Amino acid sequence: MVQMGRQPIEFLMRVSPQNLHAFCVEALTKVGVDQRDARTTADVLVTTDTWGTFTHGTKALRAYIRRLRGGGLKKNGAPKVIAEGPAWAIVDGDSSLGMVSSVFAMKTALAKAENGRHRFRRLRNNCHYGAAGYYAAMAIEKNMIGIAMANDVPTVNAPGARGSIMGQQVRLVFAAPAGEEKPVLLDMATSTVAGGKVFAAAALGQNNSRRTLELLDAGPGPRPDPALVFAQPRH
Repeated sequence: MVQMGRQPIEFLMRVSPQNLHAFCVEALTKVGVDQRDARTTADVLVTTDTWGTFTHGTKALRAYIRRLRGGGLKKNGAPKVIAEGPAWAIVDGDSSLGMVSSVFAMKTALAKAENGRHRFRRLRNNCHYGAAGYYAAMAIEKNMIGIAMANDVPTVNAPGARGSIMGQQVRLVFAAPAGEEKPVLLDMATSTVAGGKVFAAAALGQNNSRRTLELLDAGPGPRPDPALVFAQPRH
């Protein structure tokens, strides 16, 4: 049992990845997302949970559905390439679910890289896309090296700065095959602790005094109390 705010919550159920995937698909299709995009989104979220990265998996499903219902995301957006060259492409996500547009963009990059050269693609009009490592890891299946990065609202300090200057979700992700060995996958934030874990700690009333947070509120310096990180408006 854990204490979530003032209400104790008991975790009494085990859910298989297959059942969780089916639930995600059903929830998304009920708000108007088509089956293909719902399955793509569920693939990303459930796979992330199976990796043990629960901060970026199905935990976010409720927020995505809220955005879809509110019109912040298009239920059936159509990502497309709007400009390209032999070694690059710009993809417009059309305000679709982040997982849908990001998978489309990565597949575009991999298709261009089949001739053995490096390829770059930029994605715009996208939103939160879950675990960046999922997209970089797509390259491993093609025996390629994958790199994924994303921007975010500034919440992280830097040496000498008076306030936050970069986003903690500015992901630094690298994936590469390793022959007969296990592939390499590095997925890290720019902060000491990922923002999703800070939100979770704040919700559970936990203190992070042993794991210094470099995420900031209105002023400089680390915040050992997760509730302080998001207590003030960000500049």
